Amino acid sequence: MKKITQFGLFLLGIVLIGVLPVKAQTSLFFIEKASKLDTYTFASGDKMYTSTAIITTNTSNVCNGATYRCQLTEFILELQSTSASAFVFYGTSSGSSIRNIKEIAVSDTKDGTYTIVTGTLDASTITTKENCGTASITDINIPQGKFVKVTLSGNVNLSCIDITPASSSDVKYVLSTTVLPSASAGTIILNPEGTVVSGGAEYAEYTSVTLTAVPSSGYEFVKWSDMNAEDAAASNPERVISMNEAKSVTAVFESDVTVPQLTSVSPADGAVVTLYSTTTGVETITLNFNESVQIADVNGISVNGTPVNALLNDDATEITFDVNIDTEAAVTYTIAIAANAIKDLSGNSLAATSFAFTVEVSNESLPIYSLTSTDIESSGKPEWISLGASTAAGTSYGACVTGYVLKVDKNKTTAISLDKCGKLILDLGTNASNTFENILTLTVQVGDDVPFTKTIVKNDCENNILDIDVNNCEPVVVSLTTDANSALAIVGVKAFDYTCYKLTVSDCVNGHIGVSPESVSGLYPENTTVTLTAVAENGYVFSGWTHDLVNVFTEGLTKDIIMDDHKTIGASFQMTIGVEESIATENIVSVRYYTTTGIEVDSTAKGIVIVQTTYEDGSVKTSKEIMR
Repeated sequence: MKKITQFGLFLLGIVLIGVLPVKAQTSLFFIEKASKLDTYTFASGDKMYTSTAIITTNTSNVCNGATYRCQLTEFILELQSTSASAFVFYGTSSGSSIRNIKEIAVSDTKDGTYTIVTGTLDASTITTKENCGTASITDINIPQGKFVKVTLSGNVNLSCIDITPASSSDVKYVLSTTVLPSASAGTIILNPEGTVVSGGAEYAEYTSVTLTAVPSSGYEFVKWSDMNAEDAAASNPERVISMNEAKSVTAVFESDVTVPQLTSVSPADGAVVTLYSTTTGVETITLNFNESVQIADVNGISVNGTPVNALLNDDATEITFDVNIDTEAAVTYTIAIAANAIKDLSGNSLAATSFAFTVEVSNESLPIYSLTSTDIESSGKPEWISLGASTAAGTSYGACVTGYVLKVDKNKTTAISLDKCGKLILDLGTNASNTFENILTLTVQVGDDVPFTKTIVKNDCENNILDIDVNNCEPVVVSLTTDANSALAIVGVKAFDYTCYKLTVSDCVNGHIGVSPESVSGLYPENTTVTLTAVAENGYVFSGWTHDLVNVFTEGLTKDIIMDDHKTIGASFQMTIGVEESIATENIVSVRYYTTTGIEVDSTAKGIVIVQTTYEDGSVKTSKEIMR
């Protein structure tokens, strides 16, 4: 056997080193002279920023083959072209002392929060003005696209920066996944699986990951919500992503079983109802549903454990019942609907649910103000209503207000009960006495609407007018409070007294109904003409009017109705189904399958499926089939 000498080992070592992979360096040079810049872009596309305009390049004290250098203590590098596992800074000291790397920190944005990077600092050889030296840091891992803040121990005449890229195996990113509406609706399969870490699965940079959304039984995949909804790939259960950064994906599933849903309740869950001593002790509860339902268990709806006598409306989408209210104390009433108590017409059950509201009892009587012959300005509308005779007519409450008044005192709510539909105008003013404030704020709440405020300035007769819409055909309470230490005098409630009827527009699937003129409350004065327009979504056509219009209008996208009663309207839409003429001998290009709601499925789908066949001549045949 031949012996290997020490010299032979040395040569072998050189050979082995020669075949080891070497990471290519990125060298940043100042390639042109610049004066007083705060941003410098290198040839590589990487950028340097300083806090003030101090990047001034010149040709003295230049190192490492550079043409220019600049004098810096702190700067920010934007790594546009490369990641970094090491930095080497070439330059000379601006003084007679050594210059070291004081700190390296990294951030996702230039002005964001920087995190200090820990690595291995080599001994600096930047010691004098005359001699070129280096200051370096290794064993770091900074991804491409990050911002790196470099702080040196003093001014350095910087000529060049060498950056050693991090290998892709050194840079890792986390992929997090979410399933909606709940984790039980489906799963997301990852291939490869990655390394399980806090927050998801970890992958090496640029790893290609295939994600497959798999629905649980009773669900179907709808979309990836993190993708653009207009992108056709968003509805494909399989997708591929590249881990060039940390990513989060969300798969959305929906139940493929149609079940009845409770769309609204009145009083709302958590509502507080005020009961006055002059009002009745009965509260009507209303339940609204997304489709026609049936009461399958007459004892399945209860209030505080006691079954109620519930009634369905004509189209079976609304259930009402009365609750007897305790008029002596505040009580919380819990409405419970048992499982299987309410079903749709196909037998699917509403899930068990409950909601509650609280009744607060007020010992005060709700002020009721009635019209008299002396309150009417003219034989026609509008009408003026005096609010009581507690103050003699002609008594002055400032330059603006005389006559019968209602006072609103601080921290006390004054309520006006109105049976008017239309517009309410309050004529306002403040007391002229010096004991009253010049400016006050009036808070107004109409029924259950969101309160709003009105600033009242003493003796400002022109602007102290409050115009309120009271679109309610049932009695409504207008509550008034003020922050002032004085009283607010209100004179004359001018009410445009209409008979109003409510138009209820049901929710439509695959389209909507346009209403003109619009009404926020849905109320219209008697005999108002309202124009209805049925608007279908793409891929669907209007198929007919429903609810109160089912026996009145059977076709036509636009219809006028007269509001001579309360009305509920709806419209139905169906997927476009038709056959364009095609040549029988033409070959089939593609066959696609959809649910009746327009979601694409594969050829193994079961039940009623829309089949869309495309031929070479461009014609399309769409048909509805039952697939087993």
